[in-house]
Amino acid sequence: GATRMPAVKDRIAHFFGKEVSTTLNADEAVARGCALQCAILSPAFKVRDFSVTDAVTYPISLKWSTESDETEGCHEVFSRGHAAPFSKILTFYRHAPFELEAYYSDPSTLPYPEGKIGHYTVQNIVPKNGEVSKVKVKVRINTHGIFSVTGAAIVEKVQMNENETVLPSDQALQA
Repeated sequence: GATRMPAVKDRIAHFFGKEVSTTLNADEAVARGCALQCAILSPAFKVRDFSVTDAVTYPISLKWSTESDETEGCHEVFSRGHAAPFSKILTFYRHAPFELEAYYSDPSTLPYPEGKIGHYTVQNIVPKNGEVSKVKVKVRINTHGIFSVTGAAIVEKVQMNENETVLPSDQALQA
């Protein structure tokens, strides 16, 4: 109902740089969207494939300490308008466990005062032969806009002799 007010229509038109279309009743648009979503979820109806891609409203960054502990690294992982849900894999080169801090890049735009999202610790990093370990960290923003660090893994290069047989990873875990 608020989009029918002239002041709201003017602000929206100014923000997007084009005139607001009023050919569809806003209440009817919500009802149609709900009916479509119910039909998609229902096994009784057959509906063409339809997907909804949302966007990140508030940009999210990660901060971490570097190996020298003198400076901090920082990277905006999901910028404003980035597609959601979405996953990214970040690569770190480390000798020891490290911590990640997730926060909103611009806390002044938030509707609440706290800009910090979470604090994550990546543990069990043991370098082989004194070399740095390549650590892959998977971060995700889900359909509800919730950020999480879903996992971390160490990537190792293993040299094999010509006579050795390589088992698929699921069989190697069972042995």
